[in-house]
Amino acid sequence: MAGLLGAVAVPYERPGLGVVLTCLAIMAAALPAIRPRLAGPWPLAFTAVSALLLATCTLLDAPWVIAPCVALSALLASIAIADVTAGWAALTRGASAVLRALYPAAFFLARPLRGPARRIRLPAVLTGLGLTVAVLLVFVPLLASADAAFSRLIDGLWETDRLPELIGRGIVLLTIALITGAVALAGLRPHKEPGPEHHARTLDRTVWIPPLAALCLLFCAFIAVQAQALFGGERRILNTAGVTYAGAAREGFFQLIFVATLVLGVVALASWRVPREPRGDRVLLGWMLGLLHVLTLVLLASAAHRLYLYTEAFGLTRPRATAAGVAWWLAIVFVLLLVAGPARRRGWLPRAVAMVTGLALLSFAAVNPDARIADSQVIPGNRLTGADTIELGTLSADAVPALERLPEPTRSCVLGIVADELRDDDGWGGWNLSRERARSRLSDAGVTPTDVPYLSACPTPR
Repeated sequence: MAGLLGAVAVPYERPGLGVVLTCLAIMAAALPAIRPRLAGPWPLAFTAVSALLLATCTLLDAPWVIAPCVALSALLASIAIADVTAGWAALTRGASAVLRALYPAAFFLARPLRGPARRIRLPAVLTGLGLTVAVLLVFVPLLASADAAFSRLIDGLWETDRLPELIGRGIVLLTIALITGAVALAGLRPHKEPGPEHHARTLDRTVWIPPLAALCLLFCAFIAVQAQALFGGERRILNTAGVTYAGAAREGFFQLIFVATLVLGVVALASWRVPREPRGDRVLLGWMLGLLHVLTLVLLASAAHRLYLYTEAFGLTRPRATAAGVAWWLAIVFVLLLVAGPARRRGWLPRAVAMVTGLALLSFAAVNPDARIADSQVIPGNRLTGADTIELGTLSADAVPALERLPEPTRSCVLGIVADELRDDDGWGGWNLSRERARSRLSDAGVTPTDVPYLSACPTPR
């Protein structure tokens, strides 16, 4: 039944209400198997965040925001179904629980059919199918010639352009049924508690202390020397010899984000390979990693400051919005690592990182990035360039309220492009609040679809 609903409701083009209803049907069909796993506070929290992320299909129109929300929603739902307890290995196993159950789910779903299949006599089945085809070939043409309405129905079923759609819907039905079986099977599988952590090969203090100390000293020197450049603001960047405003902000940002990402790898390696005993080594490692976390947070703050200066001068774009979201997520992760450093029991850390990731992406979607991008470009006094016009023309229906404030003739051209994208009706399966509101606003403003071959064809206001 879940597969049948998915075959009817899932839209082919833009996601909408049908995706949400299909996912709810999958969880409802598998509920008897997964309900015991959803009793604890962590599974319930993961399920709630997963449902909120999935709801973006009906609230937003931007595919670049909806796609990661749906993907992370599936991962968090898998973690909730697997009832992850503690440890990074358990979290990884939980996130892939449904994916790993896809292959055995086919045999799991076919198990009730094994008994009847053994009792079926193949010659008799083939004979019956042959007689059925013969009967239909004789009576269908006769009935079609007897009534025009029935004849049109038969002709519509045999149209060549409908056959691919029927095949596609059949594939969707089987896929949704298989996913439903995988969800149920992941809930029925025995839960494996993670074993005690062990280190096959550990590093001696003479191996891990020098590189960690050198990295901390390097960060301290960089922050001390570049403090004025990092936080000096617009005038300091403009006065830097040989460096443009955009180049200093953009290149410095991505370099610092890459450094912070590498620090995560260093922290993971040190936490995995450095032994817990003796106590002096554990305390020294905690202090060194704590200092490294603080210094990395300072670097992330400088990166966010650079990006802020850049967007204040040139406006927000999708890559800049994504980069800002990644910077804030990394900062929150390092805060969690800093808090978990002195704690003896850190089994909550992997689940907290997964939860924070879901909440961070949910917050990113809640601010409506496409609308914020349009707001930053259409502020009074901002002189749009050709690149800005192309950027605005690629925005989704979420940005329509802000795009209405564009000066003419750019406004009519850009809104006409959006109206052309919204020309076709989504149907009930593709219903989306943002697209419905955009269609209503465009209709009230008298905007008609405009067939523009290239976005650059939209005029740029002087």
